[in-house]
Amino acid sequence: MTYDLCIKLIAKENTQVISAVAGTSGIQSVTYTSGGNTGDAANLVEAILLAKSKIAEATDYEADCVIINPADVFTLMTSKDINGQYLGGGYFTGAYGNGEYVAPATIWGLPVFESSAVTAGQPLVAAGKLGIKVYRKGDINVKIFDQNEDDALYNIVTVLGEERLLVAVKEPKAVVKVSKA
Repeated sequence: MTYDLCIKLIAKENTQVISAVAGTSGIQSVTYTSGGNTGDAANLVEAILLAKSKIAEATDYEADCVIINPADVFTLMTSKDINGQYLGGGYFTGAYGNGEYVAPATIWGLPVFESSAVTAGQPLVAAGKLGIKVYRKGDINVKIFDQNEDDALYNIVTVLGEERLLVAVKEPKAVVKVSKA
């Protein structure tokens, strides 16, 4: 039971950290157009590359992650070229039947982190290891109560899990929000 609570707490923590970073004022932005000759997926991937280069130009850091909504990953994975071939490789093999299927671990060499905390169509590209810092006060604190009011009458256990942290974007230009124009 404690393990499940910790997993839920970590998922909530990730959501809060991503939301805090995305809502920071002063972060850079890149826009891309929807549709057109190349389609949403190609435009999105090009915008991610532009965001990566904007971080390198504006800071001494290099981008080290892309945080993207699962719906955007689906769009990228199901994008096809004019021959009907999946751009990222098929569901059994790599692109055009070459090699093995590999889940999208990177885009432009940046590790991909899927999170529904990011709005679909608006991934974040960041130099997270150097530009973003999460400060913790203490560890995860889990308390279990079995004698709270009428818990004993109904065979219930009350569990409280909490942690204290602060998210600081040390270098706002080390984060780029990508969005549709």
